[in-house]
Amino acid sequence: MDEDPEHKFILREDFLKFVSVENTTGKNVSNVILDCISSLGINPKYMVGQGYDGAAAMSGHFKGVQTIIRKEYPAALYVHCSAHSLNLALSHSCSIQHIRNCIGTIKSVGNFIKSSATRTEMLKKYIKEQFPESKWTKLTSMCETRWVENHDGLIRFTEIYKAIVNTLEELQSTRDIETSSKALQLGKTIITSDFVISMVSASTLFSLTLPLCKNLQSVNCDLTEAMEYVDTVLHEIKDMRGNMNNTFSKIFKKTDALIKSIDSEEVIKIPRIVGRQKNRSNIVMDSPEEYYRVTIAIPFFDDFIEQLQTRFNNHKNIISSLHKLLPKMCNTFEIDLNDFEIYSAFVDLEVLPQEINLWKRKWTEKVDKDLPNSAIEAYVKCNYEYFPNISFLLKILATLPVSTATPERSFSTLKRLKNFLRNSSGQERLTGLALLSEQTY
Repeated sequence: MDEDPEHKFILREDFLKFVSVENTTGKNVSNVILDCISSLGINPKYMVGQGYDGAAAMSGHFKGVQTIIRKEYPAALYVHCSAHSLNLALSHSCSIQHIRNCIGTIKSVGNFIKSSATRTEMLKKYIKEQFPESKWTKLTSMCETRWVENHDGLIRFTEIYKAIVNTLEELQSTRDIETSSKALQLGKTIITSDFVISMVSASTLFSLTLPLCKNLQSVNCDLTEAMEYVDTVLHEIKDMRGNMNNTFSKIFKKTDALIKSIDSEEVIKIPRIVGRQKNRSNIVMDSPEEYYRVTIAIPFFDDFIEQLQTRFNNHKNIISSLHKLLPKMCNTFEIDLNDFEIYSAFVDLEVLPQEINLWKRKWTEKVDKDLPNSAIEAYVKCNYEYFPNISFLLKILATLPVSTATPERSFSTLKRLKNFLRNSSGQERLTGLALLSEQTY
């Protein structure tokens, strides 16, 4: 937490340095982290949060880095990167057969077109002809690690679907055998009912999670705000799932419109049903809309809702005590003082009960519009001289790590700095160049 030139408190995430790690066991990595912090003049006893991905070496409950550090510094709560958690929830949901095959095909089409400048220009030509007001001029990668691009890639593919189909149709008549045969295979695949319904279903869900994905990677987002964003998306998806007949009716109509827009002979119909089937859905339904709703949309939505609840449950438990100190919560929930024992090194637990009572009274008669909406706003409104313990706890709540997106951006910097043309930089010089690249003032 820092103060900007206008004397407003802001959250900051700063790259410090690259550190060489020769052994990736939890014990060694934790020692490297603590030694690095100490060498920079930072006292580790003030560590109140740890943010990593879900790798066993980092998050393990027995020999993971977070466990070893917490044994020495109990207040350093481990928070699984929220952006990773969202990506894992989506990845698990997309493992459903129809959705998995759809996304795999989208990746193949993207790679096929982008691998040739001629194909890319051909697609650009069709986009300009058919979607003159579109902001897209090309396909983007369905990247496993660049989460926002993953969302954008699917949404973009859906919006310029007709141009992609026409591009593949033209490529089928080229003289190159490999190009024409590949274009034929992909072209036949992306006009099938299964593919288009899966694409529209996934695009509908990804459109909801795209803003969430961006917010979870924001530097200025605290953990309380992040969980509010997650709950907002979760409630919206639950409402859509609760009214699935209406939700899927819109998806089905959009699918039908897309298929008609490409003048395809494909008709949305129920696949052949056999007595015994292991490799695909084999449910007897009266109409194609019912069949695809039961076999694609419902499992996809159900799985994502379950994953979102499961993967963010621990995040909510971490802030379950601290977020009750927020002005909009303090008079609604009962505050258990035992929850703050892990912070006994920072706050006076004997004085805290009376301080909480005064804090509650301060906000009792305030209207909702006057209440701070975030931890950092509450911290600004909290007079340290009058509420020293609550002020410190609010600072902890504001600075708990939300995601590891900022440190992971340093990987892109490292890729630019250290390559086969420039591979002899020492550790100090490498860190200095990275700092120049990363820091913006």
